[in-house]
Amino acid sequence: MSPERAENFRRKLAEEVAAARPEFIDPNTESAYRDCAARIRHLGAAPIFVVAPGFFQSPLLFRKSPPPGPLLVFNDCKIYPQLYDTKVRVDEQHLTNEGAAEFTRLLALDFVGYARRP
Repeated sequence: MSPERAENFRRKLAEEVAAARPEFIDPNTESAYRDCAARIRHLGAAPIFVVAPGFFQSPLLFRKSPPPGPLLVFNDCKIYPQLYDTKVRVDEQHLTNEGAAEFTRLLALDFVGYARRP
């Protein structure tokens, strides 16, 4: 990122964090998640959904309980500041190769941690 774009990114991210509040997933998207989860279970596997380290900082909620599967959530710059450093961002939504490698490492750690739970 250029210095100007990086400053703009930091400013917009601070605004996004200040405005963040739990939000329900759109009903059509929730329906699609549930449909995908059912298809995955039908094939004999367990669905796990990943929220990538995007610009949107509000926690996502499902309207119906239980959720269609576990969520591994990375769209929180307070928990994963290393994924929001402008040195590892191409823009608001995309990581550099270095950032993608770190995201992959963190995703693998969370996945293994989830898989080891009883």
